[in-house]
Amino acid sequence: MRVCFAGGVTGGHIAPGVALAEHVVELGGEAVFASVGNDTEERMITRRGLRLIKIGERTSSMAGIAFNAPSTLFRARRLITDFGPDVIVGLGGGASLGAGICAAMMSRPLVLLEQNVTPGRANRMLSRWACLACCQWEHTVHEFSGRGRYTGSPVRSQIQRAVLIDKAEARVFFGLRPDVMTLLVMGGSQGATAINRTLMHAANTLAGRIQIIHLAGDRDAAPLREHYRNCRLDAHVTTFFETMEFAYAAADIAISRAGATSLAELASAAVPTILVPYPFAKDDHQRANARAAAEQKWAVFMEQYEFTPESLTGLLDATLRYPARLASMRERALAWSKPDAADNILNLLHAVIERAGAARYAARESVSWERK
Repeated sequence: MRVCFAGGVTGGHIAPGVALAEHVVELGGEAVFASVGNDTEERMITRRGLRLIKIGERTSSMAGIAFNAPSTLFRARRLITDFGPDVIVGLGGGASLGAGICAAMMSRPLVLLEQNVTPGRANRMLSRWACLACCQWEHTVHEFSGRGRYTGSPVRSQIQRAVLIDKAEARVFFGLRPDVMTLLVMGGSQGATAINRTLMHAANTLAGRIQIIHLAGDRDAAPLREHYRNCRLDAHVTTFFETMEFAYAAADIAISRAGATSLAELASAAVPTILVPYPFAKDDHQRANARAAAEQKWAVFMEQYEFTPESLTGLLDATLRYPARLASMRERALAWSKPDAADNILNLLHAVIERAGAARYAARESVSWERK
């Protein structure tokens, strides 16, 4: 199987593609990513030994996408011609449009991955040509006019192993005490200033009661690290982890934005979570994700304006004091997660490829018969 993954740009779009691509390669297939070639893609794709081809420029506006469209389509068409994929898999976001549209133009099968409850604009646009849309949420299937499938979202095998890592050993890995309740704070690949600010203001209250692993983003990491030290709050603060499985394993509870890939990983690692969705996300998709996770009863949903130092400390106290509640949330997280998502999607890709091959064969036979 030869698979071209269309798009990337952010960790939320890249991670499911990488998880699926690693399965493709493990089974003897080939994979290539067609996107913008930014630093995040270089770190998450090429450093894992996967192939990345730059076909477009990063832009968040429709005007920018339209301006770059001719060159992007030209490069995408050349890549698809040279690589000869059996199927193109759209990862969502504007960077997926070039190769996705070329799939339609070149009559190549197109399959979409949709991690959010509310489908993004790029996937809604490409859905008119897609054979299937593989959805993380059962709610989302009906959005794709009979072509949606409830598969779950692929999670990298390293993340799935988090539940097997000893919690005490994972904490020691970060230089923390093995026997102290641990909070994981993560705001996505760029950090989350509003979350960081609340944690900074709550630090004095939390000191001596909890320790923290904090992915703070480039701008806030250094001041947070110093502030925690001044408050005598044990913490490991950094901008990015290559080994997120240890962070998940160490945590009793997490605070996170509600990006779809973060939710898939947190659930797979059985981490109860306080979700603070980014209020200005396109299509307000994070709020919909947070509500859906809260309905599964393994997460708590808080609006950003509600997320104050007082509400945070109160919620942590109400949760961490009751081990039975945490255990129930962990069980519900695992029950919602889909550890076989990659296998589900690969089976669908095989079926799509077989149907496409049969259709091409039938078309050739029809032409041959007409010539006779």
